[in-house]
Amino acid sequence: MMILQMITVAITANVRKFKPHNTVKAPLKEILLSLKETIWAILFPVFLLVGIRFGIFTPSEVGAFACFYALFVGVFIYKELTWQTLWETLCMSVTDVGAIMFIIALSGIFGYGIPIEQIPQQMMGFITSITVNPILVMILIMIGLVVAGMFIDGPVIILLATPILLPIIKSIGIDPILFGIIMATVATFGSLTPPVGIAMYTVCSILKCPTKEYITESYPFIIAIAIELLILIVFSEEITKIIYLF
Repeated sequence: MMILQMITVAITANVRKFKPHNTVKAPLKEILLSLKETIWAILFPVFLLVGIRFGIFTPSEVGAFACFYALFVGVFIYKELTWQTLWETLCMSVTDVGAIMFIIALSGIFGYGIPIEQIPQQMMGFITSITVNPILVMILIMIGLVVAGMFIDGPVIILLATPILLPIIKSIGIDPILFGIIMATVATFGSLTPPVGIAMYTVCSILKCPTKEYITESYPFIIAIAIELLILIVFSEEITKIIYLF
């Protein structure tokens, strides 16, 4: 995704004749000064990934570490975190966590009824009546997820659709980890598209950009993401080997 989006930005910049922000390359001294100011923020994701990868933290513990690290850096390093901003942050966290737990509770009820109603079997029967080709099955599932993402938030889609789609994915020989990557990409992608794109409206409101202009300018990036998904689907076996290699 990173490579394809970089290519898209480069092509767009060349077509639109965008000028670089800096006409000359930044000297080493300027780079080091900038690194000195941002090193704590750069190290943040490194600590998280290394901690999980080497078994230092569980996913729950790494969340607690992230909170402690953010508090420590905000108070003692950057010295920008005050009691007022901390209180506002806690209030926002309580609201967000409450919303997430509410979604999990409802999805749990939904997940309880899925095996009773045999929804995965019905979905599998419907899809295989159209095609039994694994690539085409994956493309049909992705199209369905993209459409759902236009109306439903990404985490909700993941919570509701995973119990339904996972048996189908296993039956056609697609690795669940690869499917998780594809599903997360599609679910996140849905928040950027109309008519109910949460990220889309957030970005447009912050940048004061008309939604129509946003949609028009987003087509090249949508195509880039579609190409990425097709690569993941078509070369699923090769990519799965790479995933397990790391």
